[in-house]
Amino acid sequence: MKNILVIYTSIGLGHKKIAENIAAVLQSDSNNKVELLDLYDVESGGLKKYGEKLYYFFLKYSPWIWEFFYINKIFVVLTLPFRTFVAGFNSKKLARVLINKHYDVVVSTHANSSAIVSYLKSQGMYTGKFVIAFSDYHLHRYWLHDNADLYLANIDEQKQEMVSRGIAPKKIVVSGMTLRKEESVADKQKVRNKFNLHETDKVIAVLAGSRGFGMNSEIIDQLAKIDASIFVACGTNEETRTHLIQKYRNFSNIKVLGYVNTRELAAIANVVVTKPGGLTVAECLEQRVPILVSHFLPGQERLNIEYLKRHGLIMPLSTDYYNAVKHELVTGAFAAKLKENPDVKLIVRYGEGICEAIAKL
Repeated sequence: MKNILVIYTSIGLGHKKIAENIAAVLQSDSNNKVELLDLYDVESGGLKKYGEKLYYFFLKYSPWIWEFFYINKIFVVLTLPFRTFVAGFNSKKLARVLINKHYDVVVSTHANSSAIVSYLKSQGMYTGKFVIAFSDYHLHRYWLHDNADLYLANIDEQKQEMVSRGIAPKKIVVSGMTLRKEESVADKQKVRNKFNLHETDKVIAVLAGSRGFGMNSEIIDQLAKIDASIFVACGTNEETRTHLIQKYRNFSNIKVLGYVNTRELAAIANVVVTKPGGLTVAECLEQRVPILVSHFLPGQERLNIEYLKRHGLIMPLSTDYYNAVKHELVTGAFAAKLKENPDVKLIVRYGEGICEAIAKL
């Protein structure tokens, strides 16, 4: 019996959902006992208090600064040696959890938790196996740690780059952006009934991630002119949701929602207009629904776009949302391409190989 801890951070609910999906895959093996832990439930000091605020401040007011920090190779090389040392200042409480529970394996789904576990392992305060999972479609040097025992990569390109950096191929499993088969939406009509939709109704889903970051009402204004049912999901951003409910109160075809099950909306949507978060993309592609990128987080999501464009997995970028979406609703051209695109399967996977790889650790 392996005692396994899957750690995530609540800075974004996508990381939590990815952790839950990986945990579900591991629990499918009766030889595993799996627990989930939000890092910020135990390490709630400066790491959460200041780190999260600083992150969202940059995204809102100076996104170019965040992107510079994220992609500038010189900055990354200069700061790389200090990441685990700095993480050590926020490690005491997690160290007690790991020591008291005697976990055989720790799986980290976020860079912050990975740095802390790496520090604890380097200091001998955690002696079990260390597994790192990714949540995007590129590779960042900050995600890699010399004392990691296994990586759960999302795409083949991540594995190829890690191997080029000297990481042994046997330490890498390409498991895709892990989804849960038992949550797959099979009865689309049931979902349509939930939202009072007829079978022939065209549906546009407008998403902005779990935090509703960057929701743009100017885009919704364009889409509002289209003869379709429009579902706007604001995530946990109640301020934005309240504003949009008021603004579109006289539009019978627009329904403003809070946090939703993305897989349900993707199952009934003809087009999804969204930012390209890793999990959101996978959940939409699972249903072969066309994705039109509305905006993106600087750094990580811009790099996601580059990968998705190369493989023909998102619609051509456009600021003319009205004509781009209307054309797709009329022709279904990109949806037809997705159904024939073999690269969809590069992303949409269900954790194949994870249990086997961890069992060998």
